[in-house]
Amino acid sequence: MNAAPRVAVGCVKWGTRYGADYVNVLCRAVRDHMRYPHRFVCLTNEPEGIDHGVEVLPVPDIGLPQAEWTKRGCWPKVALFAPGVFADDEHVLYLDLDLMIVGGLDPFIDLLREKPGFYTLREWNPVFWRALPLDWRPDRGSQGSVYVWRAGDQRHVYDHFLQNVDYVRANFWSDRFYLPKVAVGETYLPYDWCVSFKNVCVRPFPLNAVLPPRRPPPEAKVLVFHGMPRPIDLMGPPGRRWGTKRRFGSEPVPWVRDYWTGYGGTLPAT
Repeated sequence: MNAAPRVAVGCVKWGTRYGADYVNVLCRAVRDHMRYPHRFVCLTNEPEGIDHGVEVLPVPDIGLPQAEWTKRGCWPKVALFAPGVFADDEHVLYLDLDLMIVGGLDPFIDLLREKPGFYTLREWNPVFWRALPLDWRPDRGSQGSVYVWRAGDQRHVYDHFLQNVDYVRANFWSDRFYLPKVAVGETYLPYDWCVSFKNVCVRPFPLNAVLPPRRPPPEAKVLVFHGMPRPIDLMGPPGRRWGTKRRFGSEPVPWVRDYWTGYGGTLPAT
């Protein structure tokens, strides 16, 4: 490979669902798990409480009022492609706020250096299909918790959205379907790099009623929390139920709590 690339890690924070702690914990975890020199960028219009080490930028205009940002998707992610956020030569790793870093992140950048493109997660299949080899499962498209791209290669995404807002909203249920279609070189990340907490760590019903969540497998680099529960829901107090009808638990998860507090996250009031 040539000289080390310029690297940026990005996230987006809007509304009140995720506080500044989520940004700060993520930034500190990335710092521990990435050897490439990098800058950490957060797009937000609510910067209060975010660490000084985070580069905070206002969310660029995406042609939608804020009340529409999360209707049928998480459209503020389009702002990551706007001019002035990342330099053309920067290799960008986007991470959702509600995930955990559990392994080294350099391979995400190495993958992009070896083969340019727009890298996304592959959406997980329902439990029945997960018993089959990956190639036999229906392809449900992209999952939007992690993206990797070179900024200059995908600059057109922002312009396309601004020029076609009504069309995009009418024809794409979510940003996770839109972004891979308009970006150049959609490619799935290695499947075992990013795992789902509720699919992999929470034991199948009814075992989850008596056994705590297992830790992610050693090959995982990112642990994704999609839907319910959120990481903060797993902090306790003891006996509080979290999760969905079948993917649930009722106790604090010590290794999630240790990760959160170890990176300076505050615990919810009990």
